[in-house]
Amino acid sequence: MAKADKARYARELATHEEEKVALEMYYGKKRQDMAMEFLDAHLTAQAALERVDAETQKGKKKKAKKDPEAPKRSLLSYMYFVADMRDSVTRENPDASPKDVIKTLGEMWNRLEKGKNGKRGTKKYDDMPRRIRFDTKARRRRTMP
Repeated sequence: MAKADKARYARELATHEEEKVALEMYYGKKRQDMAMEFLDAHLTAQAALERVDAETQKGKKKKAKKDPEAPKRSLLSYMYFVADMRDSVTRENPDASPKDVIKTLGEMWNRLEKGKNGKRGTKKYDDMPRRIRFDTKARRRRTMP
């Protein structure tokens, strides 16, 4: 009886090993099929995105490049005020950080009295962009033959 059990056990072990190998092959094939499905879906989605991008690019105009030699916009009156007053504020507060200096200049600008055409105390700074623009045009006229 022991010999018969040993033989039966060997047969069952052999079939079990065969089934185990067959199952591994089956699941490996399933994984490979699933991976191929994912790859196909990914490629399809990528192609669709490229088509959509191509269609949206057709209607868009390309942005014109900015000319580096183009004239710059004139500075605001506030910027002239800051350039003019920065030295005096830094002399009064030598230990102040640049952020504190700008904050103080902003408070000074806001304290100027408002007049008919904006802030009354800013007349000097309001005319600066106009004066500078006029001066550069006059210089150009003088330099042209």
